[in-house]
Amino acid sequence: MQNGFCISKLVLGFIVTAAISVSAGAMGPNSVFDRNGKRLPDREANSEKVAWELLSIQQHAEFGAMGLLSAGFFGGGCSATIVDAGGNDQTPVYIVTNGHCLMNGMPRPGQFIVDQPPASGMNFTARYFRDAGRSKVTFQVQRVEYATMTGTDMAVMRLAATRRDLAQKNLQGFRLARHAPPLGEDVANVGIPQSGVRPTFLRRSLCKILEQVDLREGGWSFSQAYRNQCSVVGGSSGSSLISTTTREIVALINTGVDDSVRTPCEENHPCETTGGSGGVSHPEFNYAQRVHELSSCFDAQGVLRIRDPQCQLQR
Repeated sequence: MQNGFCISKLVLGFIVTAAISVSAGAMGPNSVFDRNGKRLPDREANSEKVAWELLSIQQHAEFGAMGLLSAGFFGGGCSATIVDAGGNDQTPVYIVTNGHCLMNGMPRPGQFIVDQPPASGMNFTARYFRDAGRSKVTFQVQRVEYATMTGTDMAVMRLAATRRDLAQKNLQGFRLARHAPPLGEDVANVGIPQSGVRPTFLRRSLCKILEQVDLREGGWSFSQAYRNQCSVVGGSSGSSLISTTTREIVALINTGVDDSVRTPCEENHPCETTGGSGGVSHPEFNYAQRVHELSSCFDAQGVLRIRDPQCQLQR
């Protein structure tokens, strides 16, 4: 997992005295693959061997709803996606990302955050393409509607924007899947990998939804996570897996094995606990968290109602 301060692996030691509130860990996905599906060493994250594509606004404008979630200091951040839940011109706009991307402290095991203020200065920049220039659009994050790292790793945040604002900027969000994706589903991961990668803009990696497994990482447990072999590193946290068939968000990238962490089941080295095993490490996979329960939490006007009985999220 990556705590939303994605450059921390490189510079945390030099800024620990800074008066900035960031999460203590540096957790995130950190496995890249070549075009034959072979895992590459983390040190080759910036290599041309990695199976991903640097996106362009000219050719990939349909991914403009993906962007950078940050708190405005030193760069860094997580990836996030604007959700299209329907509604009218005045319906609020929401983004979905990981629960560990709050940037003012990761949720504790067993904690469910509902309707809380965001970290100071938090914002979301859409159209984070290498050639977007002034076409990038930045919105302030107004509220953390929901966040947890228990069972899943998810956060939903409300932006200081309405659907009318999106329409005026010619931005279109992505719909959430209402059902779990079938195993073997072809998906595209679109996010902003940063750790060791230059330039840090939107990239797309293609892979498949693989087996569902239970995970343990540090003090957190994630159930029914999806194995995958999309190429992702720190900064990709919170990025969506988009079905190439339905164009819906079917899962959120959240973790993978970092080569530098030797102990399985610790932070940056998730282990699989499916079937009651004590924990087995699989560096050949990254992991994504299910997201389809979230669709039940929006009303007919596209407004998020976390406390409604129909909402299937744990809380």
